[in-house]
Amino acid sequence: MAGLDTYSLCLDLPVWSNLLPFNANSSNPATALFTMGLSTRSLDTYLQTIPITKNGVLALIEGNSGMMLAASTPNISVDWPVQYPAVGNPNGLVSAAAYEISKRFSALDPAVNGTAAIGAIADTVQSNFDFGYGGDTIYCSTAWIASSTTDLSLLLILVIPSGDFLGE
Repeated sequence: MAGLDTYSLCLDLPVWSNLLPFNANSSNPATALFTMGLSTRSLDTYLQTIPITKNGVLALIEGNSGMMLAASTPNISVDWPVQYPAVGNPNGLVSAAAYEISKRFSALDPAVNGTAAIGAIADTVQSNFDFGYGGDTIYCSTAWIASSTTDLSLLLILVIPSGDFLGE
C-alpha cells in the first residue's frame, strides 16, 4: 500500500432484505459488492479538521511499511511525491511516539523484523501509555486496525503533551 495516492476498498456484504425467491436461504444470504475510493489527501484534509489540542497530533500510519498516511498536523504525512515515515518524521512528537511504540511492541521494530511494520500484530489492538519527551510527559493512545483475512494493517495514534492540559 505504501506510496499510493488512492486506496480502493472492496466489501462483499450480505444483503438481508429483498432476497430473490431462489436465494431465500438465510444460511447462504445474497451478497452485494461495494467499492469505495479513498485518497490519502482527503484523509489528511479530514484529520486536519479534528480539533485535538494546541500541540497534539492524530496520525494514521500504514502498518506494513511504517509510512504516514494522514495526520491532523499539515506537512508531516504525505507531500506528494514524498511520503514521510513515522519513525524519523519531521514532527518530533510523532517520531518519538512511533519510536516508543516500536520499543513497546516489537512488531514495529526494524531491528526485530527487518521492517517498520505492524502487520504481525493481531486484529484490532488498543493501547494507552505515557512516555517522556523534551522534558514533558506525552500521553499516547493507539489503535491497530488490522485484519489477517484482508491484509488491512493500519495504526491510528493520538499523541498529546501533558503541557497542553496544564496550560503550559
